Amino acid sequence: MPDLIDYDENYLVIERINGETLRKSLLENNELLCCSKVIIELFDRKYKKSSEKLSWQLINQSFKRSYGNLICSGPEDASKLGLISVKIRKVFIKLSYAFLKKDFVKISKKLALSEDAYYLHGDLHLNNIIVNGSRYYLIDWETSYSGVRINDIIYFLPQYAILSKDLNAMLGWEYFGLSSVETKVLKNIYPLYLSAIMTNPRFHREQLTFFQELSAWLKLSLNIIKIKLQKK
Repeated sequence: MPDLIDYDENYLVIERINGETLRKSLLENNELLCCSKVIIELFDRKYKKSSEKLSWQLINQSFKRSYGNLICSGPEDASKLGLISVKIRKVFIKLSYAFLKKDFVKISKKLALSEDAYYLHGDLHLNNIIVNGSRYYLIDWETSYSGVRINDIIYFLPQYAILSKDLNAMLGWEYFGLSSVETKVLKNIYPLYLSAIMTNPRFHREQLTFFQELSAWLKLSLNIIKIKLQKK
């Protein structure tokens, strides 16, 4: 991780890291790079305020933000949004997450009760990981906060999977040293987040065809229903 140089309430100055982003490295080298060391290092740094309690509301909000960003955001320009406009996507995000609200409230409360607070990055996308030889660095810590490990993992994994062209990428959950509760939650909700990113052409290497995008939206809809029907 970059060294902290200076900060106050208005700015944050950190060490400059030379290298290329993980996204660029995957695009140019077309190889499966293992970032497990980065994730493990991140999660080994427990939040130092021992009195800090996890907020289920913050956990839930982070799940919602990641879900929305995978559908509606992305590293490419807005013209690459395919069949569905940003406005319609935002309506879909709002309605679908409202449909799953009770389910994610239960998940968030369960995690808040059973897990430790960790110092999370808060915006763990592929352009915030710098590759320099065999070393990886996490940059842009402005949105860091105290939360559960899944909040970072569930946003990072779908991006890594889709760009590496391996939709099962890093599904060896042992990489992350998760508890049994975390592992169960991650296995249950990961298909939802993976299908969410599949609908967003901004994250793909190549332009989606009409049928590919339509298929992605159907899979997302099915996974929303599966979350609703699964036993908690």
